[in-house]
Amino acid sequence: MIQIIRKPLRQVIGIRLISTLSTNPQVYIHENNVLSLSPSTAALSIGQLQDVGRLVETEFKAQNGFLQLMHETLREQVHDDKYFNSLAASYGEGYMAIYDMRAPPTYGRVPEVSDTFGLVLVKQGNIVPKSYEANNFYRLLSPDGVCMFTDWMYKRVRKACENYDKL
Repeated sequence: MIQIIRKPLRQVIGIRLISTLSTNPQVYIHENNVLSLSPSTAALSIGQLQDVGRLVETEFKAQNGFLQLMHETLREQVHDDKYFNSLAASYGEGYMAIYDMRAPPTYGRVPEVSDTFGLVLVKQGNIVPKSYEANNFYRLLSPDGVCMFTDWMYKRVRKACENYDKL
């Protein structure tokens, strides 16, 4: 037996429902299929899809400024990311890839070029601060999904997007 509970309807003004991508909880879906790292519509968005049900690069338009802000944030802060620092500790010397977490490579493997945000210089097992160099072949949307960050870096890039209009 199904019990129906009736509650009085309330008029709700100014509230809208938002959701995240099922394949990436870091990405919020706003009105008109706008993708963002923030639940706030005021934050700089990642871009817009023609159809959220189809993550196809040809149907995606990146938001002007997002890639630049993302790379600037990585340049300024990636040396403090614990995940990449742990990799650097076993890396030794040279340039190490900083990559997207939507399809992380198997340990010891090189990530796909389109999934590599950029490179950092590693000296004596440590990431050299502000040594990050952006990869111009990185794609915000790939067959593996929309950009995904380590939890630590997600918080920093999201905050930068939320503060974008305050610059």
